Amino acid sequence: MGVVIAVVVVVVLLALLGFGLAVRIVQQYEQGVLFRLGRLRGARAPGLNLIIPGVDVLRRVYPRRPLGWPCARGTGPGSGRWRGCDLPVTPPLAIV
Repeated sequence: MGVVIAVVVVVVLLALLGFGLAVRIVQQYEQGVLFRLGRLRGARAPGLNLIIPGVDVLRRVYPRRPLGWPCARGTGPGSGRWRGCDLPVTPPLAIV
């Protein structure tokens, strides 16, 4: 009887450990990006998300932060140009 209880306790502890590793919380101001074995699986909404531990990776992204522009917009004479660009870049609609 003691062996059965020990086995049940070990199984329950392993199940709790696995569930704890599978839960990811994405805050309300973030988005989650799920990668499975290095491949993009899609975006995840804010809230409680479950993953497969060891297989999935959930990266949190702050969507309001700009990803960075390859060059800066000039403010002096000829401010319609983009400085520091090697390639022609179409300015975003919010700046035009």
